[in-house]
Amino acid sequence: MRGMSLLEAASRARHDLGKYISFQARWVEPGAPVDTLREALRDDLLRTRKGPDGVFTAAALWRTLREPLLPLGIDRVDALMELLTLRAATLDTLDEAALLDTARLARDVAVELRAVHARALSSKGTGA
Repeated sequence: MRGMSLLEAASRARHDLGKYISFQARWVEPGAPVDTLREALRDDLLRTRKGPDGVFTAAALWRTLREPLLPLGIDRVDALMELLTLRAATLDTLDEAALLDTARLARDVAVELRAVHARALSSKGTGA
């Protein structure tokens, strides 16, 4: 991500992680079998990006995206990603309440990355 502007880095994080960290889980209907939600979260957290470079987990993807975003204040994303990394490692043992909470945390990452992107947009106007 070297040579990328702050806005480009924020846009990439919003798209590459923010869009896909809760992509499958958003389609799981309330009351669906717990294994349906578990599999959706497995895709979202453990197979977040799939492409010619391979498969990336949400945690691995965040590690590649976060450094250029430091000036935008990413403490909340870091905290959420830390929790989600722990949850991803134990998906098979989580009960329904924990899975629902994990899906909420993933949605929160998407919300936070949209806020980071908005801060990048406003800093562009200030010359930062």
